[in-house]
Amino acid sequence: MKRSLNSLYRTAPFVDLDGWRAAGRRGAQRAILWACVLAGAVSVMAETVIVESRLTGGTLNDNPPYGEADGNWQNSSVKSSAAGLSGTGSRWNTTAGSSVTITPTLETPGGTYLVEVTFPGPNSQTADIVVSITQENCTGLPETTTAFQRAGANTWKRVGTLVLNPGQTTPIIKFTHQSGALSATAGRFYFDSIRFINASDPCLSGLPQLTTVNGPLGAGQTYVNVPNISSNATKVTVYADGVQIGQKASDIVAGVNTVTTSPLEKGKAITVTQSDASNVESCRPSTGPLVGGGPNPAIRVALSIKENTALTGPIGTNGGTATLPLKMLGAVGPTSGFGTAPAGDKIFQPSTCWQTVTLLRGEDPANPTDTSYIWSGSGGNQINGDFGILDAIAFSIEDTTDSGPYLIYIDNFMNGSTLIQDFESTPAGTNALFMQPAFSGTTSPFLLSQAPGTISPNLTTVTNSNADTGTNSLMVTWQFKDTQAGNWLRLVAQGPGTPNPVIDLRLPISFRLLLLPAGSTTNTLTVSKLADRTNAIGDNVTFQVSAVGAGAITYQWRFNGTDLAGKTGDKLTLSNVQTNQAGEYSVAVSSDAGCSAISGALLTVTETKPPPGPLTIARNGNTAVLTWEGAFILQSSASLSGSYSDVAGAVNGHNVENISATPQMFYRLRN
Repeated sequence: MKRSLNSLYRTAPFVDLDGWRAAGRRGAQRAILWACVLAGAVSVMAETVIVESRLTGGTLNDNPPYGEADGNWQNSSVKSSAAGLSGTGSRWNTTAGSSVTITPTLETPGGTYLVEVTFPGPNSQTADIVVSITQENCTGLPETTTAFQRAGANTWKRVGTLVLNPGQTTPIIKFTHQSGALSATAGRFYFDSIRFINASDPCLSGLPQLTTVNGPLGAGQTYVNVPNISSNATKVTVYADGVQIGQKASDIVAGVNTVTTSPLEKGKAITVTQSDASNVESCRPSTGPLVGGGPNPAIRVALSIKENTALTGPIGTNGGTATLPLKMLGAVGPTSGFGTAPAGDKIFQPSTCWQTVTLLRGEDPANPTDTSYIWSGSGGNQINGDFGILDAIAFSIEDTTDSGPYLIYIDNFMNGSTLIQDFESTPAGTNALFMQPAFSGTTSPFLLSQAPGTISPNLTTVTNSNADTGTNSLMVTWQFKDTQAGNWLRLVAQGPGTPNPVIDLRLPISFRLLLLPAGSTTNTLTVSKLADRTNAIGDNVTFQVSAVGAGAITYQWRFNGTDLAGKTGDKLTLSNVQTNQAGEYSVAVSSDAGCSAISGALLTVTETKPPPGPLTIARNGNTAVLTWEGAFILQSSASLSGSYSDVAGAVNGHNVENISATPQMFYRLRN
């Protein structure tokens, strides 16, 4: 059985320590003990008691069973991802001689217990700390330990074996900093969690416990990928909510093994064991990752932006690594404290069509579709300055009954009418613009599966299996470890090609998203891109778009985001343009299959006409084709220096027929 020392607590106010949002210590708390016995097991997990320094919600686990002394202990939002933990964050200080006293209540008087600790392993954790140990009501632990050092983070590290004195069930163990450099940036003494495992269980004498499985874990799936199998294992057994659903008893290899199972059921916890030649089964975890409903549940989307008021553009250039302050665009705050999913961001439902994600910095904090909030750093919620740096896309869980897996596609990342990345120049099978989901230490603890497994699926790669335009898009796949409302991931923009692109905050930021329902294939709607235009006052300007999709296609033209009444064809003509007509023109295109897309361009209106661009002449058989850019008039003359006259009815793409029999002519453009 497993017992976890959690606590009832009074809500504490939030403070900001070292850039992290943390909860202050408040009052005495009462320990809650709970037990869980898994049905259908050959052996159940040994009695396990875990003491965490911070509990769910960030509240300190007050003495008993956890107490601090001789140091300026502070909160951190980083948390070990080792199995069995439920709290939020950890504790740290930089004071020589600081200490922590642990007073757990165990079950077996005089019993023998394995003692292990775990840490998140940030770069600020000391690499050379040595901690001394004193003990009461027990014996057996070493006088010093190096288990608190940064190496081996996110796993349970053995401190030693504790033997309770006769009649005693409450050991008193004090851990004190003895040596090792301490500093605020690279020498912190961290205390996250410690566990006590009753060593009398037979499973402890077998092979190591398997604490996780790799993904995907989708409903209806008939296999499970199991990592970290020992070289001398003879059986691997898979359980769903404690009931055996599969077993592999031959051809077992060290490392990852695929075990055939009965169909997985949504919401059930998957655990695994390995057995040795003596048929001793390893200890089974009390819980494991949850089976999801299969791709793809609904998802919420926001962006994180690095504020930098010194930037002046241009759009798409490398802005450098995005440091503080970071602000979240398209959301209004975190779900339940720093490090949890953004709240209020845009929701996207699965669809067989590509969808447009558009976010625009807004001035009205009451409008949740275009507000922002400060995620980390200092300053107000508004993103200041005309330009910023794209830090990441935030994908957050929306359906809190479904962990995934997710397999989505991204295409045509744009800022206004400027294309930042369309993934066409990047070969399929490689990465572009964004890192894989586990790159962010802030959100990787929410993913399936954690160390000592491999987060899987966990991938971003360019593919040509689906695309909005062209042939390539970026595929992103992952799965959450459970269905908690705070689950999210940061798809960090530090990949090759256009890392941390500069963006103009005065223009919309958009990309195309394909979130296919489970078992579906895409419906297509291909829409051409509009080109930016520069014209003089008085010109006639025409924008035209082409679209290919299933069934009837409809159009709605817009100016600066507002529908233009009656403009519902594939062409928009503006006559005698004036300066007040300069701005963004876009067209929303929809098909009978339910697909939609938006194409836009900027129109700049100058007070004088720009000089004509080049006149291009190409031969097509016995026809000459004359093309040019801009609203200019074509003229012709029989001699280079002769008198030129307008060519009646000539427009861009003018044809001169039967050129082999036509006398020599010269052509030019005029305003």
